[in-house]
Amino acid sequence: MRTAPAYQWLRQKLRAGEFGAPYAFDGDYLYGRLEKLTHGWRAETPDYSVMQGGGIHLVDLMLWMTGERPVSVFAVGNRLCTQQTALRFSDYVTATLQFESGLIGRISANFGCVHRPQHVVRVFGTDATFVHDEAGPHLHLTRDPAATAAPVVGSIAV
Repeated sequence: MRTAPAYQWLRQKLRAGEFGAPYAFDGDYLYGRLEKLTHGWRAETPDYSVMQGGGIHLVDLMLWMTGERPVSVFAVGNRLCTQQTALRFSDYVTATLQFESGLIGRISANFGCVHRPQHVVRVFGTDATFVHDEAGPHLHLTRDPAATAAPVVGSIAV
């Protein structure tokens, strides 16, 4: 994910202070391929972790972008999507990470969702917000409810 132009652009802007003080980084790994959890090597791996197998990519992105390391982490998971299967591990895990700067990170690994595979990233700063979701990467520069977000195309905000 570090090589994606939008994320390289975002890292540069964050580190240059153009978002103000970053206070929240949210990342969701929407895997949506339940059959790959219940059949195949993941199902056969003792203690497989959806966070270590998928969510870790968003954790890495957060640490790489911010240059910070967490001072505390809390995680919780469930296996409601796979409760009727032989799977023994969580299919959904969410973690909250706290950083010395005050930044809070929230990362989820949602392998049981009814959704196509996608990474959703939201970075909130005191002066700007970046969102990468199904609409693509876009930048919010105002709290005006009538304003629209600027798309981030390649490595620039349009």
